[in-house]
Amino acid sequence: MKKIIFLLLFLGFQASLMGYYDDAGYKKFKHGWEAINWWLKLYGNNVLSQEEKNIVYQYTYGDFVTINSKLRNGEGLSSLDEKQKEMVKKLDQALGKTIIFENLIVYRYENLSFIFRLLDKSYFSQIYKDGKFTERAKHYLEFINHKKYRDYGFMSTTTIRNSVFQTRPVELVIKVPKYSDALFVSLKGLAAFESQYELLFPRNRVLSIESYEISKDHKKLTIYVKMTGPCYINQPCEVEKVDNLKQPKEF
Repeated sequence: MKKIIFLLLFLGFQASLMGYYDDAGYKKFKHGWEAINWWLKLYGNNVLSQEEKNIVYQYTYGDFVTINSKLRNGEGLSSLDEKQKEMVKKLDQALGKTIIFENLIVYRYENLSFIFRLLDKSYFSQIYKDGKFTERAKHYLEFINHKKYRDYGFMSTTTIRNSVFQTRPVELVIKVPKYSDALFVSLKGLAAFESQYELLFPRNRVLSIESYEISKDHKKLTIYVKMTGPCYINQPCEVEKVDNLKQPKEF
């Protein structure tokens, strides 16, 4: 009995060191065709109007890079010109048409800028040097552990791990709760690049950091996060307090 108790305590200690992340009950896709078939069974490819399909195609082609950059830097909608505001309005409309009906795991690959939207840039050299995370990085990354991050831009993710942007040093593993708004865009005639198996989320998703780990070669930081779920019908949505260093007055 004592051995069993000791083993359980040891495993719990190991889990706390590694940053425990419970993804039980969340659907994962291993192959792109699984994600495509899953979505087509839910919605087919005729949910959006032609105008909405056009704006989604523009997004996947890269026309929203400037828009997302401004929004994520905390500049707010007021920083956009009228054409950009109209593009945002149309994409908001398209992304409000479909939801997912089960808990899901998706992935997003970021540059180091993700970290420094939550942490002062003065820590950069303490965390990352010569293409690797430093031995002291964990000490400083504890400052962002369990914090909340709001993505003020539209958030692209992939349903297949390591299928895109593999050279980026930060990987987000995202738990998405069922009934969340989302649109699978990697369909013929809808996406500029169909092989990214992309699930696109509306603006202002909130991600709570649950844990993180640095790869053995110190080249990759994986951050495990959970997306805040949707509001219940007929109940007001509370605006969550987040820890972004730059927060616009309107979003």
